[in-house]
Amino acid sequence: MKKRLLISLMTIGLFATPLSAYQHGITLNGGAAISCIASPFLYEEIGYKFLADNNIGFTIGARATEDLFFPSDLKFLYISPYVELDLANYYLAGGITLSTGTISSDALAIPFIKTGCTFGNWEWGPGIGNIDIGIDLTATMLWSVIEQGDVGAALAGSILSIFNFAHLYVGVTWFLPF
Repeated sequence: MKKRLLISLMTIGLFATPLSAYQHGITLNGGAAISCIASPFLYEEIGYKFLADNNIGFTIGARATEDLFFPSDLKFLYISPYVELDLANYYLAGGITLSTGTISSDALAIPFIKTGCTFGNWEWGPGIGNIDIGIDLTATMLWSVIEQGDVGAALAGSILSIFNFAHLYVGVTWFLPF
């Protein structure tokens, strides 16, 4: 009986000790992104972060990106679930981008990658606020009005969509620890 009690206490201790060295909570992030051809987007993120005392952690989250200048009847919303590795103020994330545009009823899943850094570490109420600067690779469409049979416009829209792939973004992040 004493052996079982001792083994149970050791097992609980092994699992409880590392958890006390972690900080965890919700991250909220929002800002603006611009592509190489100056197509602006807005983005919002929400995630759940686990952060160790040595500032190494990971985040599981999702980003929503909206086109600002897409025609009003064809708005695009891109949803990007991701997993992020945090190293002090730097991060690298990977996931997929799902397009929910109204042009096609099929959702298109394309890889999503982002990297950047945060700075500030200001106390904003119960949380910590930062400025977030980075670059992401998200497949986003560039819309041009294409008349039926206009191959040149279709080709130009396709080529410009390739240059609309990389986005530079600036935003504000807020970490609310539990």
